[in-house]
Formats: sequence, C-alpha cells, structure tokens
Amino acid sequence: MKSFLLTVDYDRDSYIALLDSTFMVRNWMKVVDTGVLIASWRTPVELTNFIHETFPTRIFIIVDVSGGVNSYGWLPPPAWEFIKSPVDAHKHMPDPAMPPLIPPLVPPFSGLPPRATPGSLSDLLGKDWKPE
Repeated sequence: MKSFLLTVDYDRDSYIALLDSTFMVRNWMKVVDTGVLIASWRTPVELTNFIHETFPTRIFIIVDVSGGVNSYGWLPPPAWEFIKSPVDAHKHMPDPAMPPLIPPLVPPFSGLPPRATPGSLSDLLGKDWKPE
C-alpha cells in the first residue's frame, strides 16, 4: 500500500466525502486545511481520474509520498507514521482489482457431492424412508 498527499483548492470536506465513498481509498488523514493523506493500492493516475470524474472543474494534485524518502516538512508524528507505513482501515470492501490477502480455501477432498438444498434429503433417501 502507498501513501499519497492530496492537495485541494478549497472545500476539503467535499473531497473527504468522495474518498469515503470508494473502496479505492483504504484510509485517509487530515493534515492541513487543504491537504489529506491517502492510503491506497491504486496509482496516482487512477486516483486522479476518479476524483476528476466527480470534480471536473476543481484544481487538485496527488503526490506519492510513500515511505517519506523525499518528503520533508513539519507534521505531527502520526502524519509521518501514516506516510511511512500506511494502514488499511478496512473501511470498505476489498478492492476487486487487488488479489485477495488470504488465498481461497481448497476443500481437502475432491469428488464430494454437492451441498444438499432444503427439501432434498427426502429426494436422496426416498419418500418412503423412515428413521429407525
């Protein structure tokens, strides 16, 4: 996961509402009046296109600040932690473009019969079957 800085022209709260509406943004943090740190698996281009579709006349920029390698300034320690190690807040459903974190379980046996549906037990055992 990467961390990005979104700097906006005005009305940061409308951008935050948009960030909350998508699974593309896994977490965010307010840092300054016109800026929001974002955690995402997506690229800056994908995030930019998503935001631009909603706000086509607004001015903003998204910068990759992952790891804090080329990032300098005066921010509170939690903001630097967010930049260096963004955390997935699990606010939304998993991003369908990303592989699952846990591989799907494989049944230990092959050739098992399909699961019974309600009412199918009498079909399997016969209508005249009675427990002993």
